[in-house]
Amino acid sequence: MTKISANIAEIKDQISGKKAQVVETRKQDKENVTDKLSNAKIYITSANNLPLGAPSKVVAKDASGKPVRNGEWTTSDKEASVEDNHDGTALITATKSGTMKITYTVGSNKTTKTVTVK
Repeated sequence: MTKISANIAEIKDQISGKKAQVVETRKQDKENVTDKLSNAKIYITSANNLPLGAPSKVVAKDASGKPVRNGEWTTSDKEASVEDNHDGTALITATKSGTMKITYTVGSNKTTKTVTVK
């Protein structure tokens, strides 16, 4: 029984070590992706002529047209709200016509776009 218990304890230690390795690898991968994106150009699409009072979907894409997912949508406009979907898209709702600025930030890269609200 003692040898079996020792083997079980050793196996548990090995499993625990493997889990820690996987977590660390995933953390490093995420940091590497964020670093690469922070140096890439991000384009905000679907953000022209937003309708007044209705939510409009905007999308952040990289130069190849793929969605950029690890960022955060914001606006400094007090007459607008941003609902971040956390997948590279957001719903923007404006309560006044004119122009407003929306921003998408990934790492140290901040992309701002001025949009017109009808």
